[in-house]
Amino acid sequence: MKEVSYLTHVGLSLMTCAILAGCGSDQKDEVPTVSMVSSVSVKEKRLVTVAATATDDKEISGYRWEQLSGPTLTLTGVAASEVQVTAPEVDENSVAVLRVTVTDSANQQAQANVTVNIAKNQLPDLAANFSSVEEKSTASFQATATDADGEITSYQWTQLSGPQVTLSGANTSSISFEVPAVSSATTLRFSVSVMDDDNEGSTLISDVVIDQLKTAYSLTGKVTEAAFANSSVSATVAEETFSTTADASGNFTLLVEVDDDATNFLTLLKASSTQIAGLELYKFLPDLTANAVPTESASPQSGLLTQKRQSRSDKALATENNGISINTSINPVSTAHYALLLAENNNVMPIDRSTYDAVEKLIDPDLLIEAAALVYILSQQDALPEGVTDVVSLLNKPELYNAYKEAVETENPDAITQAIATLVADPDVVEPQDETSLVGKYVTYMPAQSGFLSRFGEKLMFNEDGTGSRYTTGSHYSFDWTISEQAIELDYTNTSPFTYYTNLKTSFVGLTAEQMKLLTDAGITTIQVTQITTGAQMWRTVKGNTMDVYRFSEKIQRTLTPIDLGNGVVISTDGETEIINTDYFVRNIETQMPLKFTAEEIPGQWVLRSFDDNENPDFLFSSLFAETFNFAPNGTGTTKETARSFDWELNAAGHLLVTFASKTRLEFRKLDQLDDKSSALISVYDAEGNLIAADTDYSLKLDGSDFSQYDHINQEGSYWNSMINLWNKYYWQDNRILWEGGFSYFGFMFKNNNTGYQMYQYTGTPPEMIPNLGPQMTWIEIPDESGASMIQVNRRACNDNTAYSCNIRNYRLLKSESGMLGRRIYVLEESYSRNRSTDPMEVLIPPRLNMYEELSVNYWNETAPAQTSMSLFTKSIPAKTTVEKKLREPNKPRLPHFNN
Repeated sequence: MKEVSYLTHVGLSLMTCAILAGCGSDQKDEVPTVSMVSSVSVKEKRLVTVAATATDDKEISGYRWEQLSGPTLTLTGVAASEVQVTAPEVDENSVAVLRVTVTDSANQQAQANVTVNIAKNQLPDLAANFSSVEEKSTASFQATATDADGEITSYQWTQLSGPQVTLSGANTSSISFEVPAVSSATTLRFSVSVMDDDNEGSTLISDVVIDQLKTAYSLTGKVTEAAFANSSVSATVAEETFSTTADASGNFTLLVEVDDDATNFLTLLKASSTQIAGLELYKFLPDLTANAVPTESASPQSGLLTQKRQSRSDKALATENNGISINTSINPVSTAHYALLLAENNNVMPIDRSTYDAVEKLIDPDLLIEAAALVYILSQQDALPEGVTDVVSLLNKPELYNAYKEAVETENPDAITQAIATLVADPDVVEPQDETSLVGKYVTYMPAQSGFLSRFGEKLMFNEDGTGSRYTTGSHYSFDWTISEQAIELDYTNTSPFTYYTNLKTSFVGLTAEQMKLLTDAGITTIQVTQITTGAQMWRTVKGNTMDVYRFSEKIQRTLTPIDLGNGVVISTDGETEIINTDYFVRNIETQMPLKFTAEEIPGQWVLRSFDDNENPDFLFSSLFAETFNFAPNGTGTTKETARSFDWELNAAGHLLVTFASKTRLEFRKLDQLDDKSSALISVYDAEGNLIAADTDYSLKLDGSDFSQYDHINQEGSYWNSMINLWNKYYWQDNRILWEGGFSYFGFMFKNNNTGYQMYQYTGTPPEMIPNLGPQMTWIEIPDESGASMIQVNRRACNDNTAYSCNIRNYRLLKSESGMLGRRIYVLEESYSRNRSTDPMEVLIPPRLNMYEELSVNYWNETAPAQTSMSLFTKSIPAKTTVEKKLREPNKPRLPHFNN
């Protein structure tokens, strides 16, 4: 601010003369004269100097300045010829009048007046162009300021509200800043202030809207059933719902917009029938862009998804030919999948991808296809069943589900089987695959009960040249593959048999009642079965995130290994052939298995699936078996059971590679993690690099547990029940093991006196099952070859000489913890058997990892289902609910079933 401002222009003076009285004598003194400007101008709070000029024939002796009117001025130098006038602050332009009086030596006076025009300061004019901005851009704004009666001395920009931004140039006429990302339209508020040379200023406040950038999708698909002609279709994603209407054929195009930074693309599609009240179909997409493939064009059935980045100036969605293809068919299978997802997640939608990934692998694939069949049948009706208000409740409430299923099967016993065949043959239901997308490596996966990991999967390989391979625990199949009308056709060019042992009472190889009696009388309770698959078809019914669901239709042939009972009696059969329909989870091991082993966790002792490469001719098994691996930190190691040395390393993908001296190589890919336990896919390669076997099982790191330090004696009224098959979710309902016709009941009761009982015989059925404590067994605790404590159980004495054992089982403790129902132990077990005391022992069960949980002897009666007439394939729930949820199609054994 200027402290002094002098007038540079003055007006003409009015000369004022004062004539002394008595004039007329030339001897008298003249009156002084005084002159000055008639007016001066000054801005408020500014200073101006007013000068008076006086003359006299002798001498001017004094000046006196005074204010006559107007706003009070501040006068400095009132006794001088010049007075400094400071104008006050005024509300409007004002006028003040000053008078100067001069006196000469004769005390004669003269006076003059001056008008002081006081101007109120004019504030600066300020303008700025505030406009909306796009998120994640660089924004800049310019202010323009002028001052009509002065000059602009400063600028100041300030953010008043909204997400904090960093201003560049806040003290200049223009600013810039980086616009933050937002999830919705967001307002920033700014002020810009300018000051003039009177230290007065102007301020402008304005809002700036940050426009959210969105990715727009055009979902094109079909609602498959006729009842959904002209149905309403909605999609809910990122807490927003978008709607459209399907045409008369069920085709629809649905436009959705999602924040371009969104990571949660869980999308629920829902179609509501206009013909049947309450009938709705669903499709749950874990990710709009998952497995998306750019295409040039797509039919309504293929599901065109066009992606376009939207900004504030481009809200209209343009459907383009170049897009992202994804199948958005809404159908009975997708509806059943959604309902079972809810059931496994406490009847609420998964909130994110990790929750979805954890829940989707808990679904029972066979129950999924059966539930889909019921939805299909329901969609062909005129109305929902009495008491049913919506499809999801029908599928998730056992009493409604069972009642409707019973009504369907009463009317047509084959209705469910026929519905499944219709769904699988429908190109709008089956998730499409082509020759390019199918090529890859896969592993099958069965859902595990909470507290367990999935075991015993198969490996599938589809090669670009149309050949492929299928590897199981003990079998290898080569095939040629083609895709025909949604079905993946597998033409086996060679197969290797899979040999396993199974309980006599659950066998299905054509044994007659007379043959079974002869075997039972001879004390034989297990039989050896050879299984071979001669052909197969596959359909992908669900495309998931971490795994897909495929339906397998396989032609299986089983034959019995002849049993020589002596005295010329040999038990043999012609075997049996059947078509088995199985629904499996299938994972692409390249894209759907992200877990890795780490170098820090490997050193130590592990029990892993292994393969004998004939280095030790005394230790031969026809399939994979469990073995103890000692991993040294330096990349070397040894196995305990076969005493082989090996080298180990982790590759870039986090796979554990073990190479023996024979160049046989084992590859372990981590599948899942549960606390300190994990499961892995093992692939076995021979010295030439050929894949020869594969399986999935626990990869268990040991903690030093030993039977010498663990009390395995059962508490009174309890026993150890084998969980070799009961890790599978199929055998559980409401965290209770299902009886399954007695299949689940097998174990051992250990007593203090080195005796005990084998727990698998009983009379009656739950809740009136009476366990038979027998046959009696003996056991001893002995050291194994490494000095660790091992429990050896004598299960059966030889019939020809009871002093000898004809069936023994060995246990080595690996780990102990609390299980689902009681104490749980992890053991390495193996079993040997012979028919007569003079025969050599043969491997009945190669070394394997098993789990046992301690149950009450009365457990099965306490948890008995309401209905007790169950087949092996009936899924029941505890009596307290008074209902059961059954699975009758496909009517097939739940392989793999392993001998207890």
